[in-house]
Amino acid sequence: MAIPNSAAIPTTTVATLAEAPGFAGTATGCSAAGGVLAMAPGETRARYAFAGRIDLGAVQPVRLISDIELLISEARDLFWEPSGTAMWTPPDARLWLGSTDAYGDVDLQVSVTDDAPDAARWGPWQSFDAADYSGRAFRFRAVLGVESPDYTIGITGLTVTALQAA
Repeated sequence: MAIPNSAAIPTTTVATLAEAPGFAGTATGCSAAGGVLAMAPGETRARYAFAGRIDLGAVQPVRLISDIELLISEARDLFWEPSGTAMWTPPDARLWLGSTDAYGDVDLQVSVTDDAPDAARWGPWQSFDAADYSGRAFRFRAVLGVESPDYTIGITGLTVTALQAA
């Protein structure tokens, strides 16, 4: 589908919430170290609640857009030292870091309120990649999952951006 330039609605960024590299939120079944949020060994499901929220100060329409940088890899790869660094680095090192056979997902979720966030009654969690919402404040979490404990997910980028029509 082609959309002519004249049909595009200009937007402006009203808030950006980036959790990486610090990942200061609440982690269950995962932990952060060295700028990577990684699933705990043997886990097939984990959850990370963002440390921050987006508060617009009043109920407003916004478009939320997620940006996730992740790698699904083998959990017990004998090629890597315990420190997570390669024992040697081949010329195609990036190819050694992941697998096209790994089945996993990061489900980014949002919960919305029309009230002040500290005293709010929050709505239910909803999955999103990019979607339009109306609300005052927004909280976020990431649900990580792999089909087998033989694989793990490492997240190096986790950002949500709120846009409004300009």
